Amino acid sequence: MSSMGTILNSHTVRFERLLPGSMESAWEYISSPVGISKWQRCMADFSIELERGGRVSFRICPPEGQSDIAVPVPIPVPIPAQGLIQNPRGLVSECTPPRILAYSFMDPSCDLASHVRFELEERDGKVLLTFTHSHLSPEFMAQVGAGWHVHLDTLVAILNGEEPAEFLPEFVELFKKYSAAIAATLVLSSSAAPAIADSSDTAYKVMSEQRTQLLKSYDRVWKEADDLKYKLAVLARETSQDTDRAEDDLQRELKNKYDDLHRIEVDIRDLDKAVI
Repeated sequence: MSSMGTILNSHTVRFERLLPGSMESAWEYISSPVGISKWQRCMADFSIELERGGRVSFRICPPEGQSDIAVPVPIPVPIPAQGLIQNPRGLVSECTPPRILAYSFMDPSCDLASHVRFELEERDGKVLLTFTHSHLSPEFMAQVGAGWHVHLDTLVAILNGEEPAEFLPEFVELFKKYSAAIAATLVLSSSAAPAIADSSDTAYKVMSEQRTQLLKSYDRVWKEADDLKYKLAVLARETSQDTDRAEDDLQRELKNKYDDLHRIEVDIRDLDKAVI
């Protein structure tokens, strides 16, 4: 089994890793904040509601004391112009313990709107993990591919009782490899069926602007949902018939916000289908 991720197309990368241990143990490593913190070394404050429609949020932080992972050393490939992935968030689209966990991976600050999926399968006394990150913009593919590759190798090392490799040197070398593999994939896909519109194309510009506005709306609605959750937490400390009614109203409003977030995600995916 190759450790290199497979570039399925211009916006999807898939990895396979064979993990020692049980399905339940592997599930904890991909679904619990404590488990995730052990192998995703750039991730902090991970939070997930393990149900369909549940919220996911976390921060990306530089690994091992590095202040800037964007340009760790001079490398002959472009870094995404939008900047670094900083504060991904999203909604759980599928949760079937201990086999499948999938959620959106959105970061309006850098124009990232994508989707991740973990699948676990028993395989000869071990667990086969298949991880897919899809609906990525081409300019993010190398960064995301290299990052997940190092994280997944860290998970395998930890489960085997081994010392993981240092993150940054591995990331830099893999960034070069994924950049080359993705460039080749883009050349092949554009010659076979040009799917990525040229930036000078008017229709492409319009759709890109629509996508940006949708991501801004996503950020706004997410913050509104946070405000509602705070108000609910305040009400939970009080007890009266009036507060019960107010809590019911806030719960309905919060549900509507989650529905709005889901609709925005669907609209963004529909737009992306036209350009990737």
